[in-house]
Amino acid sequence: MNRLQYETSPYLLQHKDNPVDWYPWGEEAFQKAVLEDKPILLSIGYSACHWCHVMAHESFENQKIAGLMNENFINIKVDREERPDVDNIYMNFVQLSTGGGGWPLTVFLTPALIPFFGGTYFPPDNKFGRPGFPKVLESIIYSYRNKKDEILLQKEEILSALNSSSNITKSYSEFTKLEFDKSFANLLNNYDEEFGGFGSAPKFPHSMSLMFLLNYYVKTGNQSALEIVENSLEKMARGGMYDQLGGGFHRYSTVKNWLIPHFEKMLYDNALLSRLYLDAFRLTKNKFHLQIAEDVLEYILREMTDPSGRFYSAQDADSEGEEGKYFIWEFDELKKLLDEQEFSLVVKYFGISTEGNFDGMNILTLNNMIDELPVELNLEENVLVEKITSIRKKIFAEREKRVKPGLDDKILTSWNALMIPPFCIAYGATGKDIYKQAAERNAEAIWSTCFKEEIIYHSFKIGKTKQEGFLDDYSFTVEAFISLYSITFNELWLERANKILQLSIKYFYDDVNYDFYFTSFHSKNLIVRTKENYDNATPSGASSLVNSLLQMAIYMNNPVYSEIAHKYISKFHDVIIKHPLSFSYVLNAAYFDFNKPKEIALICQNHLSQKKFIQDFYNEYYPFAIISSKIDSAESALELLNGKELIEGKDAIYVCENFTCKEPISTFDEMKKLMK
Repeated sequence: MNRLQYETSPYLLQHKDNPVDWYPWGEEAFQKAVLEDKPILLSIGYSACHWCHVMAHESFENQKIAGLMNENFINIKVDREERPDVDNIYMNFVQLSTGGGGWPLTVFLTPALIPFFGGTYFPPDNKFGRPGFPKVLESIIYSYRNKKDEILLQKEEILSALNSSSNITKSYSEFTKLEFDKSFANLLNNYDEEFGGFGSAPKFPHSMSLMFLLNYYVKTGNQSALEIVENSLEKMARGGMYDQLGGGFHRYSTVKNWLIPHFEKMLYDNALLSRLYLDAFRLTKNKFHLQIAEDVLEYILREMTDPSGRFYSAQDADSEGEEGKYFIWEFDELKKLLDEQEFSLVVKYFGISTEGNFDGMNILTLNNMIDELPVELNLEENVLVEKITSIRKKIFAEREKRVKPGLDDKILTSWNALMIPPFCIAYGATGKDIYKQAAERNAEAIWSTCFKEEIIYHSFKIGKTKQEGFLDDYSFTVEAFISLYSITFNELWLERANKILQLSIKYFYDDVNYDFYFTSFHSKNLIVRTKENYDNATPSGASSLVNSLLQMAIYMNNPVYSEIAHKYISKFHDVIIKHPLSFSYVLNAAYFDFNKPKEIALICQNHLSQKKFIQDFYNEYYPFAIISSKIDSAESALELLNGKELIEGKDAIYVCENFTCKEPISTFDEMKKLMK
């Protein structure tokens, strides 16, 4: 076994038996490259990546190719989820030099870590219009031996290009209503009217863009915005991208109608989508949205949670060496499993057929809703619901006998924090204590194990923290703790959020350019210090932090926070409007700020009336409000609650704006009228 046997990353451990002499990213490899004057072969991937597995089997398990690598290169393997800072730098290089990118990422570096050639997947022989990996290796060996001076001369040009790629033209303009309308119009231009969502294949959920449209509808009443959200949520949940048996969304759809997914399941997708479905339910009262959200959360608790309450990172696309094998079904397989009436119902409900919809097999899709099932079934709706629930359990139990996809069980602070808000919202909307408990356990685990000596650590596994955290580890944790305060009203969570927010500014803020670095100033062994402003599969750490700054400015009555947020929003004004799909989360933050959020302060007689208010509040959708509360006799450090009392011994609700409050009211119905 090579050196990767001592790592904790499941992805790196998958390569510990390769004949390649792999090193993890670190000083040992760097010093050896300098000492032997060999180029570095950097290979970056992640455990749920299908093509990473393909290249590993074809090339890294091949003795001849491994021999070529070992003799001529210092070979470094990196888990992009464990080291997104390294991935960001070298992915930027490949995108700038080739116009494309993806994983596995294959980059060749000088011993000084300067990239000089890169690509993604290389087959073992010339095919797919790509050169074979041995040919690539031989070409690099020749170039490094015979043209080293030319390679080394490129250093300053490459570093300049990498630094420039993090910068966006400054605009410094203020938002008006018209510009939010323009953002809506630009999203509308990318909308797929037939199947919902944005763009064509491969098709991603774009949950943050749908969040903005939900909020845009709340403020403007624009029916088109709501229709886009409703259509997209229904089509995604009815397609093969959603696991109809076990809950949870796959990463993306390879076709525009959401039928055929890339079968990996990522924690962050399910965090963002469950939150979106919950918010859509709160606004529309459509129980289908709530059912999908609860099924996702059940999946997370069942399959993606460790005994201490931490959340695992991902499930693989492959099982038994085949992509999607765990999730697909033969027609006759289901026919044998079910009785005649059950099978007839499955054919109509899940849309299965003898020819299948995926290489002769069937990906289960929601072909018909309950109320769309043919009348010839002659069954009452409540009976149908019971039968379908029973059938789903039966098929799911059969699927549980299969070999499951690989589990990436490392704990990432950022992704764990991203999963906390939907559990908080679900508790508020349903009153189910299991959701609150899940959020609290996870948050306590982050605080107790990943926050040490004023540093958040990025990764945790087998009792060890690893790698100082990145901007999103800090910013997502702040958001998570604010969410927890908003359902518990325990001010400890706000104190912790405020502490981490202050550290975020100290470690990451660029007070000259009014934006944020992705890495802390403590970071080592990086050739550039990057910034990540685009919202990709997750919110950027910067847009998340701006969102928290705006909320914490109110909770802490701290104008410095709002000033930092306003400068960032103003700086990116132009690109936010032009490219809302890439800046959706900060667009939501800007919209929150523009609409002068309401400050709701609740003074309660006891914890029972406080809990009832939480449910009343979360059963509605108020994207432009923050809430605070205390029991009448309790002390509070929040200015929002200072000097506020019960009304004649009854609960008192204060609706305020910029710390100026209307007359207190005593019922939630009165508050709803004021909010409108």
